[in-house]
Amino acid sequence: AALGTYEGYITYTNKNNPEETYQVPFAIHTVEEGIDHIAVDPPAFTTAVEAGYNGIRWSVGLLFQLKSHMRTMDLFLVDPKTNQEIGFLGTLDGLGADENIEYYLRGVMNEGNYYPLTGNPDHPIAYDYKQTEPGLYKIRLVGTNDQGKTFSSDAPVYYSVTQPTLNLSDDSGVYEYSADQQTVSVTGSVYDKDVEAMKAGGMNVSQADNKVVYTMPGSGGGLGGGTKSV
Repeated sequence: AALGTYEGYITYTNKNNPEETYQVPFAIHTVEEGIDHIAVDPPAFTTAVEAGYNGIRWSVGLLFQLKSHMRTMDLFLVDPKTNQEIGFLGTLDGLGADENIEYYLRGVMNEGNYYPLTGNPDHPIAYDYKQTEPGLYKIRLVGTNDQGKTFSSDAPVYYSVTQPTLNLSDDSGVYEYSADQQTVSVTGSVYDKDVEAMKAGGMNVSQADNKVVYTMPGSGGGLGGGTKSV
């Protein structure tokens, strides 16, 4: 049958008395098994060292959508070079996740922390967490249905601690201006070398995703450059 929901009745008829019948209602829901998609949001993050700006992404979440019901879902950190799972990120009860609805799971990786896999079947997950080294990784969602069949899907994630380069124009600098002066123009560019590594890893980013943050005088800041928002 085509994918969808079917409802009806099965009718039983007494062979010796055709007038005697009994109806049993039924419903069938056919689906394509598996995980529709997952995506890390935001796909890049850093360590929260600048407390004055809350726009820095120090944690990532996960968008996911299922094609079919999963009883449990496990999250792993994956080395993209070997495609091997190196760490455990958490587990979910799948009873609350309906199919064909996109969900957002917060705090999948806080500051790049994960629980290493030990390779020991008696204690497969380390008790103490570890912080990832900067670079490209993948987050893997592994779903297990009621019959024990597993499905998986990966999404790239990048951990960066490198400060982007901020270049201001020659006429940029320190200004003094009178109360009747309304604006001061500052021009320049931001370059983040990690963007090229992200693109090489299949992530849809560019230098245009960089942002410059400005805080008003008196609020403890000035012109801050190169805050990544990718």
